[in-house]
Amino acid sequence: MSRPALRVLHVHSSLEKGGVETWLTRIVPLLDASRYRFDFAVHQFDGEVAESLRTLGSVIHPTGLPRHITRYWQELVGIARQGQYDVMHCHFLEHAGYAMLAGKMANIPVRVAHTHLDVAPLLPGTSVSWRAYWALSRLLVHKYATAGIAVSAAAGSSMFGDSWRSDSRWMSLPCGIDLESFRGIRLSPTCAALRTRLGIADDVCVIGHVGRFVRQKNHRFLLSLLQDTVSAGLNAVLLLVGEGPLETEIRHIAKELGVGERVYFYGPTGHVAAPLAAMDVFAFPSHYEGLGLAVVEAQAASLPCVVSQQVPDEAIVVPRLCSKVPLNDAQGWVVAIRRAFQRDVAAADENWRKVAASVFEIHSNTSALLGFYDQATATATAGNTAERMCA
Repeated sequence: MSRPALRVLHVHSSLEKGGVETWLTRIVPLLDASRYRFDFAVHQFDGEVAESLRTLGSVIHPTGLPRHITRYWQELVGIARQGQYDVMHCHFLEHAGYAMLAGKMANIPVRVAHTHLDVAPLLPGTSVSWRAYWALSRLLVHKYATAGIAVSAAAGSSMFGDSWRSDSRWMSLPCGIDLESFRGIRLSPTCAALRTRLGIADDVCVIGHVGRFVRQKNHRFLLSLLQDTVSAGLNAVLLLVGEGPLETEIRHIAKELGVGERVYFYGPTGHVAAPLAAMDVFAFPSHYEGLGLAVVEAQAASLPCVVSQQVPDEAIVVPRLCSKVPLNDAQGWVVAIRRAFQRDVAAADENWRKVAASVFEIHSNTSALLGFYDQATATATAGNTAERMCA
């Protein structure tokens, strides 16, 4: 007799254009609906994305903002009880522990805390109240999470503690990528088409970046890098892909620095391969990261990457494409950009195949995630059986 479909409730902030959101929405079409069902509890969602997920059988549960934590916690308990879920999978950072408690109160047998960020570099600049909130959330994760996933070793230590690998509850698994659209993209007509549309000549170095306009992604540094690179004699422009609360400020700073005409704001996209095709070098100067999935996508597109030392080693899949440079070495970044611009893309297919052979590939990544759910569910079932026998 076949088992009923495993019902998973994903708890996150949104279903819009972001790394985690893209990963989740690309997994759903790959699911065997007779075996697995993904639903979502979010407070922001793109109407088109939500409708496509509903068509595939997912339920979207709108929630209030997590900053009203008591009300939000009560909402989660109600949603979880109503849906009779087998798994609650939380992608929040600071709210993860409170979601795990909600899952426990709703009697969900498998409660997964998923950390996508290394919070350690962020803590010194936060308030005392935020650090206290985070500390309590971590305690709740350790008490009420039955399992956990980290996208990198640094992210795991941040959420689960330095000895997290010795606890069988926790495992490492990055988000996956649908890689087919990146194959040979820099050698395709797409590359020339976008540059032509933007009026960028073939001999101009396009320094590109994909990321939300937030402090973490360090767009100010990118503007200074462009200014220094041009001053050093390289004819360069900056192509920025994404949106976010600091976009207006970055536009203003670009004009102040005199590089406004050299900066192209592409906007958000669900098809990042197209703008990557127009780039010559990918720059990623993050202040902190959990993984940096955009760097993996750039490598799949065979783009030379210059990244900050805060990008975890797990994101470096094709080492010959990547250079790590400290953020306090501005001249080092200029040198790395010039060297990257001179690299040949002849090994593009080999670079793509290396990424495709990794755990980032969406099909193998999905299999690993579903296998994790199956194992966690079996462990929870065995534990419940043992408790009943001892009662």
